[in-house]
Amino acid sequence: MREDAYKVLGVNADASPEEIKRAYFRLIRQHTPDRDPEEFQKIRRAYETLRDGEAQEREEKALNLEIPSDPMGKKMMDQIVTCCQRNDYERAIATAQEAMRVFGLCTGYLYYLALAQRKAGYTGKSVRNLERLVEWKPEEPAFRRELALSLQERGFGKKAMAAFETAYQMGCRDDEFIQMYSMCCSERQKPELGVKLLTELADRAGRKTASRPLDYLEVYVGLLCLSIELSDEAFLRAADRFVSFIHQAGAALEACTEELSEVLITLSAASASDAADGPGGEWKQLRGRVKVSRDTVRQAVVSVLAALKRTLPDEEEMWRGLQEEVDMIFLVSDADLSVSLRRAADAVCFEQETDDPMYLRFIQLDSRLCLLEEWPGNRKEFQILRERYPMIYGRLEDFIRKLEQAPAPDRLRETMLKDYVRLSKYYEGFYFRMYPDRMPGKEKQVWNSDEEGTFRRTGKKVGRNDPCPCGSGKKYKNCCGRNG
Repeated sequence: MREDAYKVLGVNADASPEEIKRAYFRLIRQHTPDRDPEEFQKIRRAYETLRDGEAQEREEKALNLEIPSDPMGKKMMDQIVTCCQRNDYERAIATAQEAMRVFGLCTGYLYYLALAQRKAGYTGKSVRNLERLVEWKPEEPAFRRELALSLQERGFGKKAMAAFETAYQMGCRDDEFIQMYSMCCSERQKPELGVKLLTELADRAGRKTASRPLDYLEVYVGLLCLSIELSDEAFLRAADRFVSFIHQAGAALEACTEELSEVLITLSAASASDAADGPGGEWKQLRGRVKVSRDTVRQAVVSVLAALKRTLPDEEEMWRGLQEEVDMIFLVSDADLSVSLRRAADAVCFEQETDDPMYLRFIQLDSRLCLLEEWPGNRKEFQILRERYPMIYGRLEDFIRKLEQAPAPDRLRETMLKDYVRLSKYYEGFYFRMYPDRMPGKEKQVWNSDEEGTFRRTGKKVGRNDPCPCGSGKKYKNCCGRNG
């Protein structure tokens, strides 16, 4: 893998870090992301592979790991390291175990065995081996670091927190460590410390956030999710940082538009007390810990969405859909709007989710008839809707204009009721429950082919000897079929 990276950059295997960096910048000027995106990504991956490999070599020298003096023992150590660099962790584990069987226990073999076990998902075994290393050499920060990461991934939150604190005090500051430490802070409900850690990481990264935006997206998302547990001021600061990051990252964020959408929906749902659902249940975990007002969250979400629209204008349709979804989350919990107006807004947004035009027509009539009964006392609510949720107001604007211009509301009600009564034979709504005096006299429900067209059965016909659909447990011919 490293050999291929040298070829892509056009440098020798013994090239210095400065030569590698010069070759990288020369090539990305020739193959810009606009003109040649595939080649640009290939060059970038090659550079990152060599850069990470150099970091690994520096780490090995700094660790001063013990390995056998036997040439075969050193060769096996090289094989273990190479397997780890190639992400072949199962082979690294097998080689390390065989090396310890042949040459005995040493810190080099045990360290890379534990590292490979963590990466392969065997966190329990990794924890046990790292605890041996820490006991053996308690002054070594790298052993403490790996132990903290393994404990966190294993789910031992309390132990992981103590291990993170110790490793941090011993100087561990790399990106992966800080991000995992902040996750532990979130789980242990220590948002102040988590925000402090991620802020330090973002400040230290500086310009790297622009050159490696996808690597640092999680940092800024973490800042938002932790700040929502602190205060309005802290959350707005995190939102301002996120907006700056979006402008710096630019078109590179096209690869993670879905993740960005999910973050905004999660934060909106967590702050809106009556929101019905949210992505992945994450909002439920946040809701009990939110210390920021819903208006502040909405202000921040709107500013982030505006930044995304400016940065990724080609995704305008997606951002419009996201804006409407976020608006609906806040609207359904807006105490300044009546239940009828919330249902009317939900009905106009529901049309994208149903393929049943009759049901869609019914729920829209149901909510609008309720609004008509409340008119003109709800005129102020329409103004609030227009100011706070202009996109949703636009969907209701034609009906609101009819209300304002109707010379006689009774005539408008009569027109709407004609359709509503016909459809209420098949669907149940709120209007007649709230205003029973508007319900016409009961009559036998008969399909009128002149008004409603030819009846076509959508499901399978119920046979005489089939179980009755009403759920009584009887045969159809002895239950509803007999009544028919």
